[in-house]
Amino acid sequence: MVASAVVLPDDHGIIGLNDSKKLSPKKRLVLYNEIKVKSTSIGMGLVDIHAIDKQNIRNATFIAMEKAVKNLDIKPDRLLIDGVDVPKVKIPCEGIVKGDTKIEAIMAASIIAKVVRDKIMIDYSVIYPEYGFDKHKGYGTKFHMEALKKNMATPIHRKSFNPVSKYLPTFKWLRKNNKLRWMAQKLSAMYLLKDGYSIDSIDVMLDNKLIVDLIAVKNRSKTFVFVN
Repeated sequence: MVASAVVLPDDHGIIGLNDSKKLSPKKRLVLYNEIKVKSTSIGMGLVDIHAIDKQNIRNATFIAMEKAVKNLDIKPDRLLIDGVDVPKVKIPCEGIVKGDTKIEAIMAASIIAKVVRDKIMIDYSVIYPEYGFDKHKGYGTKFHMEALKKNMATPIHRKSFNPVSKYLPTFKWLRKNNKLRWMAQKLSAMYLLKDGYSIDSIDVMLDNKLIVDLIAVKNRSKTFVFVN
């Protein structure tokens, strides 16, 4: 879950702001870079799958919003929220139905949140290429559902959601399908990702004889990982 709060100056001069869903990925990225330069402040709020499963999606959304507001460099006088429901913060809030089509600051925030979330899913797609996260960004497409049935759920799937709860892997299933090492690669990659590494590649053959489970990068240095 990714939320963004953006403070835009009145004379920002950004042309083409719109609901992020109505923009192409290329246009979103162009606007994302411009918003980063021309905004007064940007706050991000990220909530992981564990909080979503524990709190439910609605409450997790509020938590992400509150984090985004707290991470602003300045305290705004008023918050304009996309939708009816508003977070519990000590700042006057106004919920605006379809605000991401009416208010430029909300449009900007939706673009920032969308680009950041999509980048997270693209990063995950290196670890989980079988699921096509770089294509559907985690949404329930036919390809995603078929991949879920074939490979079972990953550590980044929300266990409280259907049909994920039907496809939780067990050690018995992993052994039967010869996927213990496969899952170990994924878990090792997730550990490194949380430790600030980026995952360059997974299951790599070097010199036609040496298989490297993971290649991770941090501070311009490559780390080669072998899983036993």
